[in-house]
Amino acid sequence: MRSIRLKPGQSVSRTTNHRWLRPTLITVGVLVSVFVLANAAIWFSYRNRVLPKYQVGAIDVGSVPYDQLNKKVPQSKILPEAITLSKGDKHQALHPQDIGVTVDWPATRQKITDSKPWLPVLSVLMHKSIPAELTVDSDVFSAGSQELKAFFAQAALPERIAFSGENFATLPPEAGYQLDTSRFKQQLLAALELGKKTLDVPTTVTTAAEPTGQLAGQLTELQSRLNLNLTFTHNGQNRRLTKAEIGGLYEPSGQTMQPSEASMGQLAAKLGQELKIESVNQSGAVQALAYALRKGQPVTFSLAKQGKIYRYCTNVRGVETSFLSGFNDKLAAVYGDPRGWNSGGKLTLVRVDSGCDYTAWLSAPGQMTSFGGVCDSYYSCRSGNNVVVNFDRWQGATDPWNAAGGSLEDYRVMVINHETGHWLGFGHRTCPAPGQSAPVMQQQSINLGGCTFNPWPTAAELSTLAQTQNL
Repeated sequence: MRSIRLKPGQSVSRTTNHRWLRPTLITVGVLVSVFVLANAAIWFSYRNRVLPKYQVGAIDVGSVPYDQLNKKVPQSKILPEAITLSKGDKHQALHPQDIGVTVDWPATRQKITDSKPWLPVLSVLMHKSIPAELTVDSDVFSAGSQELKAFFAQAALPERIAFSGENFATLPPEAGYQLDTSRFKQQLLAALELGKKTLDVPTTVTTAAEPTGQLAGQLTELQSRLNLNLTFTHNGQNRRLTKAEIGGLYEPSGQTMQPSEASMGQLAAKLGQELKIESVNQSGAVQALAYALRKGQPVTFSLAKQGKIYRYCTNVRGVETSFLSGFNDKLAAVYGDPRGWNSGGKLTLVRVDSGCDYTAWLSAPGQMTSFGGVCDSYYSCRSGNNVVVNFDRWQGATDPWNAAGGSLEDYRVMVINHETGHWLGFGHRTCPAPGQSAPVMQQQSINLGGCTFNPWPTAAELSTLAQTQNL
């Protein structure tokens, strides 16, 4: 250790630098004095008035004399005119009085009067909010809360199929939510007390069921619909629907998706604009699309403009009306196909509810003879202005047709074209030569006579139609 040697007569003095202490104490004293004097001055100045920068509810009450609070405070504006309630992208404007919330002015006024802090000088520097005293009509609040509960609710979504881009896909379950009415009341009143104009409503989570994995079959079926050839034609122009357009025709239905009539109508109108035609058979186009999507079959539909038009009604006799929708859709698809009697859009068959030229019927076998002597209980027929399809044949075709491997859908096309051909003035025809396509007016349900099955009018039949109808 180092030692210090002192000379004779020398002493040690301890010196410490305290030069900063005195000015600091003086400054602190001055500041404290100023602060105390300022508080005293404000206290005295505002002894009978509300301190500055005070707010109650949604309005300022600073500097208002206590004895003039009743006159100078607009009590009707203490609460905001409306408070916007929000949850995600849901928003609802709520008027406090509509849910039974009003201001208790005497209690609120007393709270303003009693609000005297120990440091009033702070009221010059910052705002202070005094919560308004509120009263609540329980019955009105309860009724209003139920309406809001219905609005601020989102059901939990189960495993489901949706369309995005150019594909259907299975989406996982999603939790939902519902309004927490208990916490909502507390938070709403707290917000209104301070005059707030917005509130994120409190909710509780509702859980979704666990996925079952049972949608695979429906997903495969829907995905196959995107590959259908759905084509609209007019005047030599062809417009095939894209996968995105086909998928856009569907809307959610439970856990799966179903074609939307509104979407099909919008698309048909859009295609008419693209093909530069004011279509007179747009409703038929919608029905043809519905049948194609439901059955998974291609369809080609000829949009027609004003020209040669026949109007038909549809009905059932002895058959449940639930079958009429499918019958209507198939008729529309057949009548709109450019291979049919419309001759590529030159003749248009349009379904109407009244004022029709003929009626297409779906009839029970036991009711067939009620249409006239030419009809029997086994085959379909045409009698006067009635084109009648036997329901049993509609459901199962005929033995010769089935034995030759003909499909039910082709049979339905054939029987519609055959019986409608009778109404257009055609009689029965025979097979022109073995191996050729049978005329659609041949009685293919009975015997082909060496021809092959054919559901559509032949070129010769269409030529005759053009001559007889002046197409």
